[in-house]
Parts: sequence; structure tokens; C-alpha cells
Amino acid sequence: IKHSLTQIPNTKSTYKKFNNIFKDYNATESLLDYASGLGKGTQILKGKKVISLEPYAQHDKIAKIKGRLPDYEDVGTLIQREGRNSQTGVANHMVLNVIDDKLKRDLVVKTIGNLLKKDGIGIITTRDKIDAVTKKPYLDGFLVKKDGQFTFQKGFKQKELKNYITGILGDTFEILNIPRKYEISGSGVIIKKLDDAV
Repeated sequence: IKHSLTQIPNTKSTYKKFNNIFKDYNATESLLDYASGLGKGTQILKGKKVISLEPYAQHDKIAKIKGRLPDYEDVGTLIQREGRNSQTGVANHMVLNVIDDKLKRDLVVKTIGNLLKKDGIGIITTRDKIDAVTKKPYLDGFLVKKDGQFTFQKGFKQKELKNYITGILGDTFEILNIPRKYEISGSGVIIKKLDDAV
């Protein structure tokens, strides 16, 4: 499975909508683009401090399309340098649906929760269905052929995503559907941290 094949440059319009959400929730002090892909969305985020994490960074491709190189390429260094309870906002756009290992997927959600400050919010979006023509069942999703190689895709219906996130984070977070006024495609939730002790 080639994880970097799922990185796309056309995320700007969604990140503009994320800015509106972060602003409306007073969460613009410190923003993290978690799994920033090619860095085009990171460039759009508006906060006093904006950082990014991308474990599958493609430096040459990012430079070629004039994206933003990630500040961090591994979560351990990110947590060590920025700290737990350090972010007022975390964007996680179309990431969970491309992680084939459920334990790694769970860890991403837990890590986002750990990075948020009290009253901070995370925006987590996923695909709601897999519409690829060439797909074959694999684990809890599908292998999808792209450029002669396979990527993993899992669709999350809105209720499924909300229940999944709630099951991982528990009652120390408020899990909300993203209001329709923001016009975010796919499935998505806003998580709000209720307690710094988590």
C-alpha cells in the first residue's frame, strides 16, 4: 500500500471552510494540520501559529507544486517539542479513511485529543463512500488502484464516524456533527476537549 498516493493538491477550498470553523470556535491561537499531505491546505490555515505534521512527506513533489514542507514528520517529535494540551485547533482532513491499520487509525484520534488544549477543537473529516471503479475488499475497507499501485480507502457514514470517534475519546470530549452551514463534503465531526487532564 502506497500511502502517499492519496495526497492531493486541491484542498484549498476545504481549508478556507476550516478557517471559518476555527474562527467561530475561537480556536485560532495555535493550529496543527495533522497529516498535511502536500502542504497546500496548511498554507491556507490562519492562526497565530500554524504547524504541520506529515509522516509520508514527498519533499520533491511538495517543492514542485509550491506546497509547504511539514514542520514535523513524526508524531513523537511533534509531541516532544510542542507538548500535550498545546493546540487550540487541529485539522485532520480525509486522513482516517486512508489508514488501513485500525490501531494506527485509533492512535491518530487519541493523539489529536492529547494535543488539544481544554476547549480546543479538532476537525476530522473522511470520505463517506468509496466510489472507485477498481476496488477490492481489504480489512475494513478497500484497496483502490491508482497509478498502477494500491492505496487503502474506507468510507465512513456520518453516524459511523461520530460513533467511532466517541468510542475512542469517551466523555472527555464533546463530539459534534459539522454544521451544514460550513458545506464540508464527506463525513465530518468537530471534537471539543472538555478537560486538560486527558
